[in-house]
Amino acid sequence: MKVLKFGGTSVQFHDNMKQVKNIISDMQNEQLLIVLSACRGTTDNLLKLAEASANNHSDLMQSLFNEIKNHHLELITNLKLDNEFNVNVINDVNSILNQIENMCEGIRLLKELTIRTRATLVANGELLSTAILSNYLKSCGINNVLLDAREIMKLYYSNADSLVNFEKTSENIKKAFTQNLYSGFNIQIIQGFIGSDPMNNTAVLSRGGSDYSAAVFGAELQAEEIQIWTDVSGIFSTDPRFFSNAKTIERMTFSEVKELSAFGAKVLHPDTVKPAIVANIPVRVLNTHSPQENGTLLTNNIEESISQIDAITMLKSLNIFSITIPSERERKSEVIRKISECMNQTSGNYFLISQGISEIKIITDNISRLSSTFSKNYLTSNLSDVAVLCLVGKNLTYSSNSKLLNNISNIIFKYNIEMLEIINNNAIYIAMNTLENSNSLYEELHNFIINSI
Repeated sequence: MKVLKFGGTSVQFHDNMKQVKNIISDMQNEQLLIVLSACRGTTDNLLKLAEASANNHSDLMQSLFNEIKNHHLELITNLKLDNEFNVNVINDVNSILNQIENMCEGIRLLKELTIRTRATLVANGELLSTAILSNYLKSCGINNVLLDAREIMKLYYSNADSLVNFEKTSENIKKAFTQNLYSGFNIQIIQGFIGSDPMNNTAVLSRGGSDYSAAVFGAELQAEEIQIWTDVSGIFSTDPRFFSNAKTIERMTFSEVKELSAFGAKVLHPDTVKPAIVANIPVRVLNTHSPQENGTLLTNNIEESISQIDAITMLKSLNIFSITIPSERERKSEVIRKISECMNQTSGNYFLISQGISEIKIITDNISRLSSTFSKNYLTSNLSDVAVLCLVGKNLTYSSNSKLLNNISNIIFKYNIEMLEIINNNAIYIAMNTLENSNSLYEELHNFIINSI
C-alpha cells in the first residue's frame, strides 16, 4: 500500500483538486491512504480568527469567517458534484462552518483562548478539505471512506509540544485501515496535522504536521512508499527560481536533504518525515501539477558506491568567528563548553564548527553571544559578510572520489576562499569573503554539477 499526502496548494482551488482526483483515479486499484492538509491559507485564517475572537474584534471576525466560508463553498460550486453528493458535502461543510462560528462566539464572550480551544478551532481546516475531497471522489465514481484523524492519531503534551503516542496510534490506524479494506474500501482519506489528546480533546501537531502525519501512518502501516505531493517536481540541483537549468535529482539520501535544509534551501525537511526514516520507508516528492514526472525519491542509503555531487545552495552575510585555542587542556575543554553554551543561549544558527590544532572556526549568522563570551579572555577574530556554499552529494569521503574532488578543487581555487571543509559523506562547505565573486563560483559549480549528473 501507499500513503499519498497532498499539501494545501494541491487542494486550494477546484482545478488543483481535480488534479488530485486524476492522480488518485490512476491509482484507484491500489491500497491508498490519502492524507490531506487544509486548503492553503485556511490554517492561517483560522489562527487569525481565533485571535480576533479573543480580542473581540467583531469586524475582523466576520471578515475572516466569510473568507473561509466563501472559499470552501465556491470550491464546491466549481467542482460541480452530482446532486446527491453536492447536497451531502454542502451539509457537511455548513455543519463545520457552524461549529467554527459557535466556537468563535464562545471565545469572544469568554475573552479566553486556550491551547485546547485554538487546536479545536484550527483543526477545522483539515475537516473541511477532507469532507470536500471525499464527496468529490464519490461523485466521480471513486469509492472511498473518510476517517477521522481525531480517533486515530493520539497525541500528548510535553512542555507545550504535542507528541505522538505511537503505540496507540499504531493500533488505531492498523485496525481502521484493515477493517475498511475488508469492507471494500481500498481508498481511505484522513486529515493530516490533527489528532486528539488522552482526554479525547482535539489536538494538533506543529505547522507542517501533515507531512509528519503521513510519515507516522506510513511507518505504522509499513507502506511501500510515502508520496508527498506539492507544487514542485521534487528536489532540484539548486533553486529553480534563479537557475533555469536546475535539474530534478532522481534519488537522494535524507542526509543530503538535511544539509540542504539547514542551509536554507526550500526542501522537505527530514524531521517532518522522521518516522518514515526510522522505519526505512522511502519518501517520494512529487508535483501535483505535473504528475507524469518522477520527482525525487528519498531513502536512507543509496546502494551504489558512486561518488557524486547532487545539489548546491548558498547563504550570504555569514560570519567566520575564530578563537585561538589555549595550550592548556583544561582551557581547551572550557572553550568547547562555552561554545556549546552559546549555541543553546542564542537564536543564531551555527552552520559549522571546525577545530584545528591551534584554532576553532565557527560559521554563524549571529556572533553577539560568541563575541561577549570570548573576546575579553581569548584571542579572537571575526570575518563578516562571508558567503558559504554547501555542496551535497553521495559518498564524498570515499577514496574513489579523488577525480571528483580534483575537478571541484580546480574550480574553487581560481577564487579566493577562506575555508574548504568536507563535513561528512554528504556535504562540502566552501566559505569565501569576496561576495562579488560568490555568485560566479555558485554558477560555475552548479554547471559542473548538472553536467556530472
